[in-house]
Amino acid sequence: MTKANYLLRSFLLIALLAISLEMQAQVKYAVKVGVNMGEIKHIPKGEFFIYTDTKKQLGYHFGVTVDWMLKDKIGFQTGFMFYRKGYDTDFNKRRYYLGPATIVDFVGVEGEEKFTTNYLEVPLNFTYKIKDFQIYTGGYIARGISGKRQWDFSSVSGEFSGENDFKPVLEEVKEGELTADEFAFYAFDYGLNFGVGYQIGPILFNFGYSLGLGNSTAEEEEERRYDNREILKRSNRVFSLSMSYILNK
Repeated sequence: MTKANYLLRSFLLIALLAISLEMQAQVKYAVKVGVNMGEIKHIPKGEFFIYTDTKKQLGYHFGVTVDWMLKDKIGFQTGFMFYRKGYDTDFNKRRYYLGPATIVDFVGVEGEEKFTTNYLEVPLNFTYKIKDFQIYTGGYIARGISGKRQWDFSSVSGEFSGENDFKPVLEEVKEGELTADEFAFYAFDYGLNFGVGYQIGPILFNFGYSLGLGNSTAEEEEERRYDNREILKRSNRVFSLSMSYILNK
Protein backbone atom coordinates (compact mmCIF):
# COMPACT_ATOMS: atom_id res chain seq x y z
CA MET A 1 0.00 0.00 0.00
CA THR A 2 1.43 3.39 -0.96
CA LYS A 3 1.76 6.23 1.52
CA ALA A 4 -0.94 8.19 -0.31
CA ASN A 5 -3.41 5.30 -0.13
CA TYR A 6 -2.61 4.67 3.54
CA LEU A 7 -3.23 8.32 4.46
CA LEU A 8 -6.41 8.42 2.39
CA ARG A 9 -7.83 5.35 4.11
CA SER A 10 -6.79 6.68 7.53
CA PHE A 11 -8.60 9.98 6.99
CA LEU A 12 -11.71 8.20 5.74
CA LEU A 13 -11.66 5.85 8.74
CA ILE A 14 -11.48 8.82 11.11
CA ALA A 15 -14.43 10.42 9.33
CA LEU A 16 -16.51 7.23 9.56
CA LEU A 17 -15.70 6.81 13.25
CA ALA A 18 -16.73 10.38 13.97
CA ILE A 19 -20.00 9.93 12.12
CA SER A 20 -20.77 6.66 13.89
CA LEU A 21 -20.43 8.34 17.30
CA GLU A 22 -23.79 9.99 16.84
CA MET A 23 -26.03 8.26 14.30
CA GLN A 24 -29.04 10.29 15.49
CA ALA A 25 -27.22 13.61 15.39
CA GLN A 26 -28.72 16.62 13.68
CA VAL A 27 -27.43 16.83 10.10
CA LYS A 28 -27.26 19.97 7.97
CA TYR A 29 -26.51 20.11 4.25
CA ALA A 30 -25.13 23.18 2.50
CA VAL A 31 -23.88 24.49 -0.81
CA LYS A 32 -20.55 26.31 -0.46
CA VAL A 33 -18.76 28.79 -2.75
CA GLY A 34 -15.83 31.11 -2.19
CA VAL A 35 -12.52 32.62 -3.20
CA ASN A 36 -9.02 31.76 -2.03
CA MET A 37 -5.47 33.10 -2.19
CA GLY A 38 -2.86 30.39 -2.64
CA GLU A 39 0.90 30.14 -2.74
CA ILE A 40 3.62 27.53 -2.33
CA LYS A 41 6.09 27.10 0.52
CA HIS A 42 9.48 25.87 -0.72
CA ILE A 43 11.28 23.57 1.73
CA PRO A 44 14.74 22.43 0.54
CA LYS A 45 15.67 18.80 1.17
CA GLY A 46 18.97 18.74 -0.72
CA GLU A 47 21.89 20.92 -1.72
CA PHE A 48 21.10 21.38 -5.43
CA PHE A 49 17.79 22.91 -6.39
CA ILE A 50 16.01 25.94 -7.85
CA TYR A 51 14.42 28.36 -5.41
CA THR A 52 12.15 31.30 -6.17
CA ASP A 53 9.93 33.57 -4.17
CA THR A 54 6.28 32.93 -4.96
CA LYS A 55 3.38 35.33 -5.17
CA LYS A 56 -0.17 34.61 -4.10
CA GLN A 57 -2.60 33.59 -6.82
CA LEU A 58 -6.34 34.19 -6.72
CA GLY A 59 -8.45 31.06 -7.00
CA TYR A 60 -11.92 29.81 -6.15
CA HIS A 61 -13.75 26.84 -4.69
CA PHE A 62 -17.24 25.36 -4.66
CA GLY A 63 -19.00 22.21 -3.53
CA VAL A 64 -21.29 20.68 -0.96
CA THR A 65 -20.82 20.21 2.79
CA VAL A 66 -22.39 18.09 5.53
CA ASP A 67 -22.43 19.15 9.18
CA TRP A 68 -23.17 16.70 12.02
CA MET A 69 -23.87 18.03 15.51
CA LEU A 70 -22.23 15.41 17.72
CA LYS A 71 -22.81 17.14 21.05
CA ASP A 72 -24.40 20.35 22.26
CA LYS A 73 -21.67 22.61 20.85
CA ILE A 74 -19.38 20.19 19.02
CA GLY A 75 -19.85 19.21 15.41
CA PHE A 76 -18.12 17.45 12.56
CA GLN A 77 -17.99 18.86 9.02
CA THR A 78 -17.03 17.20 5.79
CA GLY A 79 -18.03 17.48 2.15
CA PHE A 80 -16.83 17.33 -1.41
CA MET A 81 -15.15 20.41 -2.90
CA PHE A 82 -13.45 21.64 -6.04
CA TYR A 83 -10.47 23.95 -5.42
CA ARG A 84 -8.44 25.96 -7.89
CA LYS A 85 -5.06 26.70 -6.30
CA GLY A 86 -1.66 27.78 -7.59
CA TYR A 87 1.14 30.29 -7.40
CA ASP A 88 3.04 32.87 -9.48
CA THR A 89 6.80 33.40 -9.74
CA ASP A 90 9.14 36.08 -11.09
CA PHE A 91 11.97 34.88 -13.30
CA ASN A 92 14.29 37.60 -12.02
CA LYS A 93 13.88 36.31 -8.44
CA ARG A 94 14.87 32.75 -9.29
CA ARG A 95 18.10 31.30 -7.92
CA TYR A 96 20.08 28.12 -8.47
CA TYR A 97 21.48 26.55 -5.31
CA LEU A 98 24.48 24.49 -6.41
CA GLY A 99 25.79 23.66 -2.97
CA PRO A 100 25.98 25.00 0.60
CA ALA A 101 27.99 28.06 -0.46
CA THR A 102 27.16 28.42 -4.17
CA ILE A 103 24.17 30.50 -5.22
CA VAL A 104 23.65 31.63 -8.82
CA ASP A 105 21.07 34.27 -9.69
CA PHE A 106 18.80 33.74 -12.68
CA VAL A 107 19.88 36.91 -14.52
CA GLY A 108 19.02 38.33 -17.92
CA VAL A 109 15.38 37.23 -17.84
CA GLU A 110 12.35 39.36 -17.00
CA GLY A 111 8.82 38.03 -16.71
CA GLU A 112 6.46 35.75 -14.88
CA GLU A 113 5.55 32.10 -14.69
CA LYS A 114 2.16 30.95 -13.40
CA PHE A 115 1.23 27.49 -12.13
CA THR A 116 -2.46 26.67 -11.63
CA THR A 117 -3.63 23.40 -10.06
CA ASN A 118 -7.15 21.98 -9.73
CA TYR A 119 -8.04 19.64 -6.86
CA LEU A 120 -10.98 17.60 -5.62
CA GLU A 121 -10.88 17.98 -1.85
CA VAL A 122 -12.54 16.41 1.18
CA PRO A 123 -12.46 18.54 4.39
CA LEU A 124 -12.53 16.76 7.75
CA ASN A 125 -13.12 19.37 10.43
CA PHE A 126 -14.37 19.46 14.01
CA THR A 127 -16.29 22.58 15.03
CA TYR A 128 -17.04 24.30 18.32
CA LYS A 129 -20.11 26.53 18.20
CA ILE A 130 -21.20 29.34 20.49
CA LYS A 131 -24.59 30.58 19.29
CA ASP A 132 -23.97 31.86 15.74
CA PHE A 133 -20.18 31.91 16.03
CA GLN A 134 -17.96 28.89 15.37
CA ILE A 135 -14.32 27.92 15.23
CA TYR A 136 -13.05 24.85 13.43
CA THR A 137 -9.92 22.80 13.04
CA GLY A 138 -9.12 19.54 11.31
CA GLY A 139 -7.61 18.40 8.07
CA TYR A 140 -8.16 17.75 4.41
CA ILE A 141 -7.24 15.24 1.74
CA ALA A 142 -7.11 16.20 -1.92
CA ARG A 143 -6.48 14.72 -5.35
CA GLY A 144 -5.07 16.88 -8.14
CA ILE A 145 -7.02 16.42 -11.38
CA SER A 146 -5.47 18.96 -13.76
CA GLY A 147 -3.19 21.96 -14.02
CA LYS A 148 -1.85 24.65 -16.28
CA ARG A 149 1.56 26.28 -16.63
CA GLN A 150 1.75 29.70 -18.29
CA TRP A 151 4.78 31.86 -18.98
CA ASP A 152 5.49 35.32 -20.36
CA PHE A 153 9.09 36.54 -20.28
CA SER A 154 11.80 38.31 -22.25
CA SER A 155 15.55 37.73 -22.50
CA VAL A 156 18.43 38.60 -24.81
CA SER A 157 17.08 35.92 -27.15
CA GLY A 158 13.67 37.58 -27.52
CA GLU A 159 10.20 37.49 -26.02
CA PHE A 160 8.41 34.26 -25.17
CA SER A 161 4.94 33.35 -23.99
CA GLY A 162 2.75 30.29 -23.98
CA GLU A 163 1.09 27.62 -21.88
CA ASN A 164 0.91 23.86 -21.49
CA ASP A 165 -0.47 21.23 -19.15
CA PHE A 166 0.82 20.97 -15.59
CA LYS A 167 0.21 17.26 -15.23
CA PRO A 168 -0.94 15.52 -12.01
CA VAL A 169 0.94 12.25 -11.32
CA LEU A 170 1.02 9.67 -8.54
CA GLU A 171 4.04 7.69 -9.74
CA GLU A 172 7.54 8.50 -10.87
CA VAL A 173 7.68 10.29 -14.22
CA LYS A 174 9.84 8.21 -16.52
CA GLU A 175 12.36 9.64 -18.96
CA GLY A 176 10.66 10.78 -22.14
CA GLU A 177 7.17 11.12 -20.65
CA LEU A 178 7.53 14.91 -20.46
CA THR A 179 8.84 17.26 -23.13
CA ALA A 180 11.44 19.91 -22.34
CA ASP A 181 8.69 22.48 -21.65
CA GLU A 182 6.33 20.24 -19.68
CA PHE A 183 6.09 19.94 -15.90
CA ALA A 184 4.27 17.61 -13.52
CA PHE A 185 3.06 17.83 -9.93
CA TYR A 186 2.35 15.12 -7.35
CA ALA A 187 -1.42 14.73 -7.26
CA PHE A 188 -2.09 13.59 -3.67
CA ASP A 189 -2.15 16.33 -1.04
CA TYR A 190 -3.16 16.59 2.60
CA GLY A 191 -2.89 19.12 5.39
CA LEU A 192 -4.46 20.96 8.31
CA ASN A 193 -7.40 23.37 8.38
CA PHE A 194 -8.07 26.26 10.77
CA GLY A 195 -10.83 28.84 10.64
CA VAL A 196 -13.75 30.76 12.06
CA GLY A 197 -17.32 31.24 10.93
CA TYR A 198 -20.42 33.29 11.62
CA GLN A 199 -23.97 32.32 10.70
CA ILE A 200 -26.74 34.76 9.73
CA GLY A 201 -29.98 32.94 9.09
CA PRO A 202 -29.34 30.16 6.56
CA ILE A 203 -26.01 31.68 5.44
CA LEU A 204 -22.68 30.76 7.02
CA PHE A 205 -19.60 32.90 6.36
CA ASN A 206 -16.17 31.30 6.86
CA PHE A 207 -12.61 32.56 6.87
CA GLY A 208 -9.99 29.81 6.92
CA TYR A 209 -6.39 28.82 6.40
CA SER A 210 -5.11 25.51 5.02
CA LEU A 211 -1.58 24.42 5.88
CA GLY A 212 -0.45 21.87 3.34
CA LEU A 213 1.74 19.06 4.66
CA GLY A 214 2.12 17.12 1.42
CA ASN A 215 4.78 17.57 -1.22
CA SER A 216 3.48 18.66 -4.63
CA THR A 217 6.87 18.19 -6.29
CA ALA A 218 6.77 15.24 -8.66
CA GLU A 219 9.31 12.42 -8.62
CA GLU A 220 11.11 12.50 -11.95
CA GLU A 221 13.62 10.03 -13.30
CA GLU A 222 15.53 12.49 -15.46
CA GLU A 223 18.52 14.13 -13.81
CA ARG A 224 17.98 17.31 -15.83
CA ARG A 225 15.19 18.32 -13.46
CA TYR A 226 16.34 20.72 -10.73
CA ASP A 227 13.15 20.43 -8.68
CA ASN A 228 12.97 16.70 -8.06
CA ARG A 229 10.89 15.43 -5.14
CA GLU A 230 14.00 14.18 -3.36
CA ILE A 231 15.61 17.62 -3.15
CA LEU A 232 12.74 20.12 -2.90
CA LYS A 233 9.41 20.03 -1.10
CA ARG A 234 6.57 22.30 -2.22
CA SER A 235 3.57 22.62 0.09
CA ASN A 236 0.31 24.48 -0.52
CA ARG A 237 -0.64 27.45 1.65
CA VAL A 238 -4.19 28.74 1.13
CA PHE A 239 -6.32 31.48 2.71
CA SER A 240 -10.02 31.20 1.90
CA LEU A 241 -13.20 33.23 2.27
CA SER A 242 -16.44 31.38 1.65
CA MET A 243 -20.20 31.48 1.98
CA SER A 244 -22.43 28.45 2.59
CA TYR A 245 -26.18 28.30 2.10
CA ILE A 246 -27.71 25.80 4.53
CA LEU A 247 -30.42 23.85 2.75
CA ASN A 248 -32.26 22.43 5.76
CA LYS A 249 -31.76 24.91 8.58
